[in-house]
Amino acid sequence: MDGSPVGANGHVTKRDVCQGEDDSLELRLSGNPPYDIQYEQQRKTSRGSPSVRLQSLKTALNAVSMEMDTSEAGSYTYKFTEVGDHLYDHDPRSRPVVVTQRVNPLPSARFDSPGRIYGFCKEDISGEELIPITLEGVPPFSLEISIKHHSKAKPEIVSIPNIKSNRHNLPIPRRHLELGQHVVSIRKVRDARGCQQETEFDSSSVRVAVSDVPTIIPLESKTDYCVGERLSFSLSGHAPFDVFYTFDGASKKATSKTTNFRRIAERPGVFTITAVGDGASGKCKAHKNITKTIHEMPSVRISKGQVSVVDIH
Repeated sequence: MDGSPVGANGHVTKRDVCQGEDDSLELRLSGNPPYDIQYEQQRKTSRGSPSVRLQSLKTALNAVSMEMDTSEAGSYTYKFTEVGDHLYDHDPRSRPVVVTQRVNPLPSARFDSPGRIYGFCKEDISGEELIPITLEGVPPFSLEISIKHHSKAKPEIVSIPNIKSNRHNLPIPRRHLELGQHVVSIRKVRDARGCQQETEFDSSSVRVAVSDVPTIIPLESKTDYCVGERLSFSLSGHAPFDVFYTFDGASKKATSKTTNFRRIAERPGVFTITAVGDGASGKCKAHKNITKTIHEMPSVRISKGQVSVVDIH
């Protein structure tokens, strides 16, 4: 039977296979064909109670190949209860042959926060970006991920081997990230049992936005303003922007959805822009020191006055 030795108790143990993997059992028969074989198939899975099915095989050959059931992960038992040929029916005194096999589940991997946008700054060169994922199966795992930049037709494939835990912070090497938006997907996962699962259209994906450092410049070169005038600045980078400033020592933050930032000089004081951040990614922030002084408007008033009468003839 299948080249595997039959134990003294009539048991045969086939090698483990992965869920969905093609596998078969070769049966050698002796006697006078055709043969009639009856067997029971028992399946125990992690979901639900065990099931038993009665099956039969008929063949005119001295060898037959029987497909193994690998549709679900679990433990399978094939108990061959009756074998008859053209001349004799089954001998009830014969001992049944039992074949067992374990079907291992396919591993899986998913992002902890699918659909989330991770923002990174191009100028931040400290190491790699980390995206948390959860894996199911037997470690160590190996992963194959796809990094698709919005401006390119084909994704870049990156292999990450030897993941030793079911929880992992997935590193995205900076050399694979460019300015703009990326879609990161899991294409393939393999575990220590050799089981592998590929995903053609992966619903578990995240986005990675890489932004350049934003800048802010005043539209006017003057540093002194009067109350009522407008202070105008130009922004560059990815909107929205966070503008951090102080007015007379009080720290404030404003958000601009466009590349323009304006403030009305409502009262006298010192206005200083201290930093500008990329509100889209939340990672890029440039420190600045742009100071404008706002002065009170000049005024004229008569304190008491004096009456003068001139007699004109």
